[in-house]
Amino acid sequence: MIVFTEHSIKGRVLNSHNNSIVRFHSDVGKKNIYCQITITANEQKYIFKIYPSLKGHYYFNFKEAVKNLFDDLRDTCNYEPFKGIFEDTSASVNLAVSYKILFEDATEEMTEENYCFVYGVMQEWERKQYEERGNNFPLHHIDRNKQTYLTCFVGYPFDISFYGPVNFTNGHYDDSNLFLAAMLPYPNFENGEILGGSHQAVNRYIASDGERQADTIFHNYNGIVLNNHIIKIETKEQCSGHYLKWRNPYGGWDYYLFEENCTEKASGKLSREITQDFDTFDSERTRIVTAEMQEGKTLYANRVRAEYLPTLKGLLASPKVYLYFGEKGQKPQPSDWQTVYVKGKIQVHTSNRFFNLKMTINFPKSEAL
Repeated sequence: MIVFTEHSIKGRVLNSHNNSIVRFHSDVGKKNIYCQITITANEQKYIFKIYPSLKGHYYFNFKEAVKNLFDDLRDTCNYEPFKGIFEDTSASVNLAVSYKILFEDATEEMTEENYCFVYGVMQEWERKQYEERGNNFPLHHIDRNKQTYLTCFVGYPFDISFYGPVNFTNGHYDDSNLFLAAMLPYPNFENGEILGGSHQAVNRYIASDGERQADTIFHNYNGIVLNNHIIKIETKEQCSGHYLKWRNPYGGWDYYLFEENCTEKASGKLSREITQDFDTFDSERTRIVTAEMQEGKTLYANRVRAEYLPTLKGLLASPKVYLYFGEKGQKPQPSDWQTVYVKGKIQVHTSNRFFNLKMTINFPKSEAL
């Protein structure tokens, strides 16, 4: 039988970019040659062959293998159905893993396990704090008071991420039973098997599609109970500005509307190749080798509540950031979101419970004439 001496990843929801280690050996007493680990994810199989230590023990870290499964971080959410659930298939994956040890006499033994991973990273001290407070698996930042602070800007698309069963009540929620599925016992495992009649994944509640907002949610000043913590949503009426969304470190998506006033910048690069005909010194040929332009903006946000600072810090390390070019009050189209890159640092000037923020975003380099 295969015996695990380290298997703390079993029965937990795991982060893709954290170490996820197993240690095991066989108690059969025969000399073993190697172990074949087969990972099945999204109907694809990935096979790894590892060799034992001198004592016949095995070690495997799922981190690098799982990171490669999340190779497409584009957001495919179209903000439908309104007040419904959208499964973010790019943010979580369920693995079926088999461990097969081959012995010197050509016999073998095998065992199987199931693991769940969400795209993201969490510091070990942070994870321990969440588990001690019973916060399970958050997809937004939670403070020490078990509260998450989010902002919905009226007229712009907005959603709330959570981890839980998929297709619960057909994927639709009304304002009275919002997040009922997410309040089920969590995570819902038994012997490595996911229970509840449906697989679990990262879900996104479409609270605003640009045209409409789930008013009952935003008028609940006590917040929404979700996975044993409280989400408090502040609603802001603003005319226009620079609206960003980004993948946060926990696997969810966060949003913020920066001031309309900004500082724009542009820089160009032109490389020429010059040739000279030395027989006739007035003859010269010039050929443009490369020509490109880099554009960017410095964005500002004034009098931001201190509770939102941890969320906004997530912009610095986000692997995917979008700038919204759609019209306020209209449903977004996929072409309304432009990938941008955050550069430099966020400058924060704290004053009492508010701070001012300045940050720079760059657009992808564009070709020039």
